[in-house]
Parts: sequence; structure tokens; C-alpha cells
Amino acid sequence: MALPGALVRSAINCGVISGQLARTLQHWAKLWRVPDLPDHIIFRHNARLRTTIARWVIESNCLEVSTRFFELRRDHREILCHELAHAAALKTHGRAIRPHGSEWRELVRDAGYEPRTRRVSKRGSHAPLRGVSSQSLYEHRCPVCHAVRYGKKPVTKWRCVECVGAGLSGNLTIKVVPHGATVP
Repeated sequence: MALPGALVRSAINCGVISGQLARTLQHWAKLWRVPDLPDHIIFRHNARLRTTIARWVIESNCLEVSTRFFELRRDHREILCHELAHAAALKTHGRAIRPHGSEWRELVRDAGYEPRTRRVSKRGSHAPLRGVSSQSLYEHRCPVCHAVRYGKKPVTKWRCVECVGAGLSGNLTIKVVPHGATVP
């Protein structure tokens, strides 16, 4: 059994969450009437996550965050609230509830956020979050020579032609260009 707060301290030490976010987590746990919630959650960085920023894994009581989580320039609280509300709803109501059902939505609203989810289309691709434009662009940048290429979706197979020609890997970093931002 982990010491109280040990898992949260571990998450802070490995850089998944900051001290302020840990205090926010403890505040939400009390607000949601699950004060021991932080003691039972494992935080993990999962670099293999490609289609999601974060996810709650029921079987292991683990909140996994992708590399994109760290690249986001916006506040991480809403993402963590979304995932931790899953944990609190399960702890409070059991497994019979729907993942984004009324119990989950109520917890997210209690924390001060509007419940938002991704929807999966018939083809299996993800539709954007409500309120986020589907017109977003992805910047693919070479960290060596800073060559840039833009796409409507992230393409992990693209490589920098110049760097590959010079014998380097040519891997590109990918980030979302906010809707309305000017692109050269």
C-alpha cells in the first residue's frame, strides 16, 4: 500500500503533474467527495498514445498522458479533470455507469468545466472536441534544420528530405497550429 500522497508525489517527481496541479487534484477529490482519490491513482507518461492526449485506464487505476499533453500550451487542468472525473465516477457509482454519462458530466461541471468528449465516426477517425475547429493544421518541423511542412492531420511517417539526404533520421516534431493563427 502506498503512503498517502506518495503516488501524487511520484507523478510530480517524474514531471507528469506540477505541485499546483496536485493541489487542484486534492481539491477536486474533496469536492467530489472522494478524498482518498489521489492516493489510488498512478500517473504515467505513455509515448505510444497517438490518437488521444490522455486516458483513464480502469484496470490499473492509471491516468496515462501522451507526449502531446506536454506540448500543449494551454492549461492542463481541464484534461486532467476530464480523466480524473472518470476515476471519481467509477469509485462513487461503480462500473455500471456510462463513461461520459450524467455522473461523469456532473463531476466535470462541479469542477468548473463544461463536459466535452471526442466522438468516433463510422470510419473510426476521431471527430474534434466540441468547440474546437476541424480546420486545425499540424506543423511538422525538423528540429535540426527547422524546415516546416503543414498538414490537416499529423503524419508521423513524414521525414525531412534534406536531413535524410545528409544521413540523419529526418524525424519531425508535430504540433497543432491554433485555428486562426497565421501560417507563413
